[in-house]
Amino acid sequence: MIKKFIAFLILILAVISPSLAHASISYSATQWPPQWNVGMDYQNTPLTHYAFDIVDTFNSGSTDYSFIRVATPGPQPFCSSLSDPYCQEIAQKYGWWIIRLLPPCASVDEKSECIEGLSVTRGTSTVKYVNSAVYNRNTFPADAANGLGVGSGNSLWVDPSNPDSGDGYSITVSGDAGAKFGSALFPLTTFDATVTPYKTLMGNYDVMDTQIVNGEWRSTRRGNTTSPADCIWVQKGKCGLATEFTDDVKLSLILHLPSTLSRWVVGRLANPDLKIDSLGSQGAVEYERLTVNANPIAVPMIGGMVKVEEASDLIKENWSRNNCPSCKRGIWAVNVESSNEAAFHFMEMFKPYMNDKSMVTIKNFSISSMLSSQANLSRCDRKGSISGLIATNASAYLGTPPVFDGATLNYKVGAMHYTDSGDVFKGVYDLFMPEETAKCLYGFSAAPVSASVSVTSESGENTIATSVLSKEDGWLHLNAAGFTFSNPTIKVKFADPSPVSIAAPVVQAKKVIWCAKGSAKKKITALKPTCPKGYKKISDPTKR
Repeated sequence: MIKKFIAFLILILAVISPSLAHASISYSATQWPPQWNVGMDYQNTPLTHYAFDIVDTFNSGSTDYSFIRVATPGPQPFCSSLSDPYCQEIAQKYGWWIIRLLPPCASVDEKSECIEGLSVTRGTSTVKYVNSAVYNRNTFPADAANGLGVGSGNSLWVDPSNPDSGDGYSITVSGDAGAKFGSALFPLTTFDATVTPYKTLMGNYDVMDTQIVNGEWRSTRRGNTTSPADCIWVQKGKCGLATEFTDDVKLSLILHLPSTLSRWVVGRLANPDLKIDSLGSQGAVEYERLTVNANPIAVPMIGGMVKVEEASDLIKENWSRNNCPSCKRGIWAVNVESSNEAAFHFMEMFKPYMNDKSMVTIKNFSISSMLSSQANLSRCDRKGSISGLIATNASAYLGTPPVFDGATLNYKVGAMHYTDSGDVFKGVYDLFMPEETAKCLYGFSAAPVSASVSVTSESGENTIATSVLSKEDGWLHLNAAGFTFSNPTIKVKFADPSPVSIAAPVVQAKKVIWCAKGSAKKKITALKPTCPKGYKKISDPTKR
C-alpha cells in the first residue's frame, strides 16, 4: 500500500529554524533544501516573503529511519510492531504504512531485499568498500511469521585499506512495504536509493533514545549529548557530515530487489549502466540483483523568494490555499517535489523573481521508483524488478514513465535557463528500455536500430539534441545531451528496422583440365586444377 497520507502531498512545509537575531537563508552544495528563517526572531516577525524550493523525493521524502505506522487519513500512529496492541483495531480498518530501510546483505547470494555492496572507481583504480556500521536511529527486527523483513537504518561503507580515515559513503535504500491488515507478505512496492559521501566529526554526539508508546514516537537525548540535524548519521562521539562528490569518482551500487516490483525508475546519474541478474526465489518471492554503474550528476537546485507586497496575485492565491496558521510569520516557504507537476507550476510563478537562475548545483547519485510506474507503459512492462530507467539532471521532471502517443515517447523536464554560476544549463537525458518493451510499444518484429530525439521548448521551438542509441544485454540505451531549458518536452521516435539486404554469396565455377602420362589420361576438376606428378596437361583428350 503506497503511503496514503503523503504519497499525493504536493507541498511540505519547510523547516523553521530557531529564533535568533537577523534573517538569513542557509543552503549549500551539501545542505538542501534551504533553511529560510535562520537567525530570525521568528515569533515576533510579521510575514515578509513567500518562498519555495524544489526537492527530490528520493528516500521516501528524506526518510532516514524505518517505521511501522497505520495508514490513516489523518496523523498516522507509530507502531512498535505488527502486533502492537495500540495499532490493531485501526490497522484492521486502514491497513499498514511501512517504510523499510534495507540492511547490508549477509552474502552475495542472499535472497532478500538488501544492499550487496558499493565499489568506488577513481581513474584506473577500483576499491570494493565494506560495511562498517548501521545508523540505528529507529529500526525494527524481521517478523518472519508475518513475512516482514528487517527495518534497518542507513549503512556506512568505508575503504577496507583505510577504515579509520573518517571518510566514507552513507547508503540509504528505503521502500514502501505497506499492505492490508493480515497480509502474509510485505514485499517492497517502491524503492529509493541514495549514496552520499561523508566525513566524520568527533565530539559530544550520540544517537537519541527512541520509544514508541501509544502511537507516539518519543526521542530523548542521552545525557548532555547532541544529535544535530545536519549529521546524516550519529554514533557515540561521532557525527557524519555530508560532503561533495569529487569530480573523478564513479560508483557501482549493487542491490537485491524483488522481481515483483516491475517499476520504472528515475535516476540522478551520469553515464549510467544497468545490469540485472536473477538470484532465484525464496518462498513465493523471486529476487534479482540490480547493479547500477554511474557517475554522480550535477543537478541545479531551484528556489525562489518574493516580498509579500511584490508577489503576483497568482502567488498570493496559491499561498492562501495552504492551511498553515503557524507559518504566517517571517519567510513562509514550501517544499515542492521535483517529480510532481506542481514543480513546473511553481517555477512559472516565481520565474519573474529568479533571474532565470538556479540557487545552487549539487552532485547527486540517486535512483528512485517513479510515482506511477504502471500508468503509461504497463502493457509493455518487463517482468522483473526494473521495467525501465530515465536518468536526467533536470531540476523538475514528471514522476511517471514517458507517455507513448502512438508515434513518439514524450517526457517533460524543467529547469532554469542558467545555473547559479551564470552558465547556460545543458540538459542530459538517458532512457533505458528492454528491447521487448520497445518492440511491444512500436509493433516492431525486431528491436529498433536507430532513434531521433527532438526537444520542444515551451515556446514551441524545436531543437535537436545530440543522441546515441546502443544495445546491450537485451536493453536499449538512448542518450540525449546538450539541450537547454526552460520546460522542454523530449520526444523520442524509434526508427522501424529496415530489412537488411544481404548479397547472395558468389559461387566460383570449378575448372576442368585433362592430363596425360603415356597412354593414361586423367580428368581433373577443381577451382585451380593441376596435373598430378608425372602427368602433363593436354588440350584434347582424343588426341594421342
